[in-house]
This record gives sequence, C-alpha cells and structure tokens, in this order.
Amino acid sequence: MERFVAGARTSAGLTGRSHWLAETSERAPRELLEAQGLSQLLIGYSGGGEFLLVLPEPIIPKAEEHLGGLRARVAASTAGAVDVVWATTENLGPWPAIWKRLRDGLRARRQAPLAQAGLAAFSPASPSEPDIPLTAGTPEALAKSANGRRAWGVLRCDIDHTAARLALAETDEAFRYLAVLYKGVVAGELDRIAAMPEHTGRVQVIYSGGDDFAVAGAWDALLGVATEFHRVFRIFAGQLPGGDAISDGSTVSAALTLAEAGESLPGVWRRNGAALEAAKSSGRNSIAIFGRILDWPALKDAEALKARMRKLRDSYRCPPEVFAELEDFYGVRGAAGELASVRARRRERAVDKPWRFHGRLRRLARDRGGPDFERQWRAFMEDLLGRGASQKQLRPAGKAALDWARLESGWRG
Repeated sequence: MERFVAGARTSAGLTGRSHWLAETSERAPRELLEAQGLSQLLIGYSGGGEFLLVLPEPIIPKAEEHLGGLRARVAASTAGAVDVVWATTENLGPWPAIWKRLRDGLRARRQAPLAQAGLAAFSPASPSEPDIPLTAGTPEALAKSANGRRAWGVLRCDIDHTAARLALAETDEAFRYLAVLYKGVVAGELDRIAAMPEHTGRVQVIYSGGDDFAVAGAWDALLGVATEFHRVFRIFAGQLPGGDAISDGSTVSAALTLAEAGESLPGVWRRNGAALEAAKSSGRNSIAIFGRILDWPALKDAEALKARMRKLRDSYRCPPEVFAELEDFYGVRGAAGELASVRARRRERAVDKPWRFHGRLRRLARDRGGPDFERQWRAFMEDLLGRGASQKQLRPAGKAALDWARLESGWRG
C-alpha cells in the first residue's frame, strides 16, 4: 500500500489512492457479510488496510471465493501494485494460539505474492488512478493560510508497536476491544482536532488507519495537530488495559516534513516516509521535525526557546548575525536540511569552553543595555546549552527552535 500511494504522480492522485485504500478496507468486510446474508456484528474490526471477521465455518468456502474476487478487482484497479491476502483458522484453543495461526497464515501468503497470479504477474502495466474525488483543497492552496512563511507540509503519526500490544490479548473479546479502541482514538481524535477553529480549512486528512494517520496542510496547523494528538494520546495510553507495565502501543512517533519550492505532494510524502522511519528507528516516542529528531518533551523545549529567540530579535533587536552564528555551530542551515540521526545528534558540536561560545554570541548581540535584556540573555543561553552539565552541548531543540522562529516570523538568513 505504501508503494502504491508513494507512486502517485500528482497531489490529487496521492490523496485519491489513500482514500480509495481506506474505503476499500472498510467496505470489503461489509460487502462480504451482506452477500452472505450475515450480521454486520461479525466484524471484529476494519480499516487501516485490514479487517477481522468471525464467520460460521460453512461460510468459509464462499468467503474465500468472495475474497478472490476482491483480490482480482484490487489488482485490476492498481495494475497489480496492491495485493489482498487473507488467512482463516478454526476457533479452537486459547486466543493467542488462534491469533498466531492467523498471523502465520498471512505471513505465508505474503512471502509468496506471485503464487496466485502466475505468469500474469510479469505482464508490464502502469498503475491506474482510482477515481476518488478530493474533499478539500490541495496542500499548495492550504499553504496560503500559514502564519509567517507561506509553507505547507505533511504530518504522519504512527502509534509504536501496536501489533505487539494486540498480540498480548488473552481473549478474542479483549483483542477486538483493543483494536477498536486504537482505531477510535485515531479516527475520532483526528476528526475532532481537524475541526478545531484554528485548524478548520487549513489541514486536509490524507489517511486515517487503525493506528496511524497522515495530514497535509499549512505548516503551523500541522504542528498544532501533532502536539494536540500527542497530548490526547498520552491520556489515552495511561488508561489502556495493562497500564504502564506494558510499553508497547503506548507511545507515538511522528514526522513533519515541509515542502520545498515547487515540490509536489508525492515528493513530500516520500521524504516524510523516510523521516518517520528514521524517527521510529532512533527510538520510539519522538518526532522528526526541521531536520532533527526530538522526543516530545524536547519539542516543548524548542517551542519555549523559539519564543525567547523571537523576543530577543523582535523586542531587543538582536542582529541576525547572532542566529546565523548559532546555525554555524549546529553545522546545518535552513529548515529543509538532511535529517540528523541519533548518532549525528550525539556528535553535535560540543561546547567544551562555554564561556568562549557565550562571549562570541554576546559580542555579536552587542550591548543592548538594561537588566531585563541581561536576564533574557542568560535564560536564553541556559535553555540553549542546558543546565548543570559538566560539558556543555548545544541542545538539538535549539536547531528546531531556529527554524521554527524563522518560519513563524518570516525571517530569512
């Protein structure tokens, strides 16, 4: 599915493909049950590209036939780019054993993707664009509502290790309850956040699944969506069955990627996917933003540091050379620089003689006079370097704060 979505050539194509996949995974189980005259209550969960059904055993052959037709239709609509795989097993034994048999069955089908297609799998074809109308403006148009720099981007959030948390369920009821719970917090909270006055008309939901979502829109609105969803998810995670003793499924990773000049949505989507993978690989519960990977508390630090930078620049008229010098210390210029890995962040230039660093910036800032400026300056340096460290280092949040302040105020280097 990711390859199919990322392979779109236009913004409308990417959004259309995402909507089509989401609707297909919601509609398919309902169509199967309706065709067999069965109750919709037999759906365990659906959405996010997958579904679970509890069926009477005599129906299984007809269900297999129905899913075979679905597989053919999906292959025709996507020129073979997307496959449909399924597995069935008897409701015998404890639920963990049942779920393991289902997962093993799905794995076997995924590892032999050409088994049913045969020679047709080698026929050259180009994926077609699903005919799904857009429900909102293009991201490029939404950028006009951004505060400060008129920039847009893509935000993706993904709950970490949800599958591992689901696999801990001891009964099928507990499994279905937890799966629906995750889907509810993702879809329900995303709809609520997108409808907030500060986000209405400024963001466009591209995709909403069982444990992840993607949104495009004005850069500052995306920041608001990310922080609000993380705030709500922290409350949700504290109330999950099993409590804090289970870390799987209780954290969320995200990536916010800004579009470069003339870049289309598919290009930003692909870069965002790589950034999200980097964030999840470097450690759960973090966000890739402005060329850095920050844990969520560090994002709050960056926001506070950004406010101090703006005050120094706007209220005390600190010259731009101060902030250019900071960028030189970080070794990266611009909000669209390469994403820094954890190892690169650890190698961030150490300030082994902080008084020299402080003196250099202080000379650039020049004498602004007054005790209030001195208090603001000391607080700024403490936030930038950290407090109580034996060897000072520039905090990764400082680079994010620089780009944040520049975007918010329209500063240019």
